[in-house]
This record gives sequence, structure tokens and C-alpha cells, in this order.
Amino acid sequence: MSDIFKKLVLSLNNILKKEKSDAVELAAAESTSHILIIDRLNSLHRKFNKALGFILFITVVMAAITFIVLIRTPKIHKISSFEDNASDLKEIMISGFADINTRLDKQKHEQDSINAVNKIIVDHIPNILPIAFVDIKGISSKHGDMRKDSTGRIEIHTGTDFRVNVGTEVVATADGVIRVAKWDDGWGQRVLINHENGYETSYAHLSKIFVKPNEKVKRGQVIGLSGNTGISTGPHLDYRVYYSGKPVDSNLFS
Repeated sequence: MSDIFKKLVLSLNNILKKEKSDAVELAAAESTSHILIIDRLNSLHRKFNKALGFILFITVVMAAITFIVLIRTPKIHKISSFEDNASDLKEIMISGFADINTRLDKQKHEQDSINAVNKIIVDHIPNILPIAFVDIKGISSKHGDMRKDSTGRIEIHTGTDFRVNVGTEVVATADGVIRVAKWDDGWGQRVLINHENGYETSYAHLSKIFVKPNEKVKRGQVIGLSGNTGISTGPHLDYRVYYSGKPVDSNLFS
């Protein structure tokens, strides 16, 4: 900006010098008086001052414009930069939330799978009474009791004998598949359920059987009615739990 101003002033000075020289030559040639030459020079000075004032005005305006541009440009840049950063931040947040939702969905799916597996495991483990609590009149023999068998020999009882009225509903204590559903010697009418996880349950001395071999049953499903069949000293349900083929304390599963 200063270089332009200097060039304009220098150009005006050159013009003024030339006008002075022309005026002097004109006055000498025409024998013009000294006063006329001074008037001509004063007129040139006034023109020069006007031109100089215009140049100064233009210079101030241009300087002001330059100043405004210089001041506003960083702001515009900052605003643009802020908008760009805000846009980038928005994309990052959207991407982040999407990633979080994906992870949450994955975790939920994994948890649902775990819950489903747990439910299958729990549903296939004997964990309820085979007779409704209100229908139980008492327990005539529990797991671990010493008693005489049908031949008079002393044996350890490996089940639980629930004393109930004949015809009381008997339910499966876990999900499984019927392995035995028939008359089974001293057991009388008996149902044996395989629960597919190493557990089996036995329900003996029934009066009626409602299921068939290889039939799938659900926990709580009625499989027969209690009775007094087989070698029995009175109406009751002989309930037993086996794990890997060996009897376990049925009291722990009800």
C-alpha cells in the first residue's frame, strides 16, 4: 500500500515540475508578467493538493478495507475451522454411538445366549417337588434312612417316599425325555426320565401313567398319578434322583 502511495505522489511531483517548466517557458515566450506566472503556479498547486487529497482518501479507504479483511479473515477461518471441527466431532460422536450400540447389541445377544443356555441347564436339572406341597401328607422315608427291603434285608434308602393319597398328580421335576414308562417289577407302575445332562429321575408305585417312552416332557408336566402298586407298604410316591447312573440325595433337588 505505501509503495502505491509513493508512486502516485512521485507522479504528481513530476507533473507539477513539468507544469512549472511549461509555465515559465510560456511566460518568457509571451513576455507574461511575473504575477501571471505565480497565478499559474498557484493554480497548479491547488490541483496538486486536490489530487493529493483524493489519493490520501483512496489510500485511507483501501487501508481500512485491508484492515477489515485482515481482522475478519482469521474469524472467518476460525468459524470455518470450528464448523469443520464441529462436523468432525459430530461424525465421531455418531460413529462412537453406533459403535457403542453395536457393542451393546453384541453384549445383549451374548447375554441372551448365555441366559438361554442357563435356562436350558436349569430347566434340565430337577429342582421342584414331584408332588404339590399341599398334597403331601408326610415323608415316610428319606434318602439315607436304614430300612428293610422286601426280603427283610437292611438297606440304605436312596430316595424320598412322599406319603400321599392315591390319585394325586405327579409332575416331572425337570425337562427331559421319558426313558421308562411301564410296570417295573417291585417299583410297580414306574416312570424314569432322562434329563439329558447326566440327571435322571424315577417316579414309582404310580396308579396311572400318562406318558410314553421317548416322549419329551417339560418341568411341571403331569406324568401320572400316585398309587400303591408294586412292593409297597401304603399309598406313596417313591421319588429318586440319579446323576451319572448313581443315586444322589433327592432332598437337595426339591
